[in-house]
Amino acid sequence: MGFTIQRAIGLLLLPVYTRAISPAEYGTLGVLIAVYGGVGVLFSAALETSINRNYFQLAKEPARQQEYLDSVWRFLVVYPLVSSVVLSAVAWPFAGEIAHADGEEIALTLVASALFVAGTTLPLTVLRARHDLRGYLWMTAVTGIGTVGLTLVFVVGLDLGVKGWMAAAALANAATLLTALAVVPWNWKGSFNWPLTWTAVVFSLPLIPHLASHWALQVADRGVIAGMVSGADLGVYTLAANIASVVMMLVIALNQAFVPTYARAGAEDGVQEELDRVVMLQIAVVVALTLGAALTGPPLVELLTPASYHEAAPLVPWLALGYGFLGLYFIPMNGATLGVGRRTFAWVATAISAGINIGLLFLLVPTGGITAAAVASAAGYLVLLVLIYAWAHARHNPVRYEWRKVSVIVAAALAAFAAGTATAPEGPAAATAVGIAWFVLFAIAAAGALYGPRVRFRAG
Repeated sequence: MGFTIQRAIGLLLLPVYTRAISPAEYGTLGVLIAVYGGVGVLFSAALETSINRNYFQLAKEPARQQEYLDSVWRFLVVYPLVSSVVLSAVAWPFAGEIAHADGEEIALTLVASALFVAGTTLPLTVLRARHDLRGYLWMTAVTGIGTVGLTLVFVVGLDLGVKGWMAAAALANAATLLTALAVVPWNWKGSFNWPLTWTAVVFSLPLIPHLASHWALQVADRGVIAGMVSGADLGVYTLAANIASVVMMLVIALNQAFVPTYARAGAEDGVQEELDRVVMLQIAVVVALTLGAALTGPPLVELLTPASYHEAAPLVPWLALGYGFLGLYFIPMNGATLGVGRRTFAWVATAISAGINIGLLFLLVPTGGITAAAVASAAGYLVLLVLIYAWAHARHNPVRYEWRKVSVIVAAALAAFAAGTATAPEGPAAATAVGIAWFVLFAIAAAGALYGPRVRFRAG
C-alpha cells in the first residue's frame, strides 16, 4: 500500500508535471532515471538477497545476526556514497553528452541513487523480515511524501526542471536514510566485521550481472532509442513507461512482501503448504495488476496529460505486459535463490533476455518507432520468464504450480482485456469506467478459480 499510494500520487500529479516539463525534457529525465537505476545496482552490490537469506539462516545466533546486519549496513552507507562522488568526478567532463544533461544533473542523479541504496536496501529488508508494518509504513511515507513534496517545490514552484527533479530525489532519499536510522536503530557501538561482510558480498557477486541485465530490461530502452527517435518521442515513451511502471513497482512490492515465506521455506520445515498458497496468490495478483494497467492506462494518459503526450496511450498495455512477465519471473527465481540458495548462472538468462531486447530495439525501432520499442520490452521480459523458469526448475525448487487454476486466471484476463478493448467508448473518462468494470468481472472470476473449490455448503 505504501508503494501504491506513492505511485498514485505521482499519477494524479501528471497533469502538473507534464505541463511544467516539455516532452524533450521528460526524455532527458527518463535517461537520467535509467542511470539512477543502473548505478543503484552497482551501489547495492546485490546484497538484498544475501540479507534476506542470512537473516533467517542466522536466526538461532542473535548476536552474530546483529553483527552481520550492523556490518553490512555500514558497508551499504559508505561504499555507495564514496562511489557516487568518484563517478561524478569521472562523468563531469562528459556532461552534455549523456542525454544533454549537465554535470550538476549527473552528480545529483548519482548521489540520489547512493542515498536511496544506503537508506533502503538493508532497513526495508529487515522490516519485511520482522513483519514490522509500522516501521515499514514510516519509511515509505517519508520517501513518498518527501519525494512528491520536494518535486513540486523544485520543479513546479521554482521551475528548476530536470535538475530540480533530481535534487528533490536526493533530499528525499537523505530524509529516508535518517528515518531508517531511527526505525531500524543502528548499533553505534557495534564493530565492523569485514570477513562477515565480504562473505555476504561474495555470495551476492554472481547476482550483480543478473540485476544489471534486469536494469537493461527495465530502463535501458530509453538510452538505446534516444539516438533513434526525436526528443519529443523519447519523452512520450518515457511517460508511457512511467505510467506502466506502476505495475513494476507493485509486483516488486508484492514480491517483497512474500520474500520471507520463500526464505523460510529454505530454512524451516512445514512451510510447503503456506508456500503453495503464496505462489498461487502471487500469480493471480500479478495477472490482475497487469490487466488493470492495460485496461485503464491508455484512457488515463488522455485524461491526465496534454495532447502532446497522448501518443503514449497505446504503448502502456505492451509495457505493462512486460512488467507482468517480470512479476511472474520472481516466483521461480525466489524458489531457486531464497529457497535453495542457488544463484550462479542466473545472470546468463537475464543477460540473454536483455540482449534480445536491445537487439530488437536496434532492429525494429528505426522503422516501427516507439511502438516497436514497447513491443520489444514485452518480448524481452517474456524471454526472461521462460529462461529463468527453465533454469530454476532444472534442479530442486520448492515452488509448485496448480496449472489448472493458472490457466483459468490467464484465460479470464485475456478475455477481459479483449472485451474491454472492444467495448471502450471514445471519451477517456467513460473508457476508464468501462475498463474498471471489466477488471471487476475478471477479479470475480479469478477469486472463483482460487477459492471456489474450497467453498462448502451444508443443508439443514
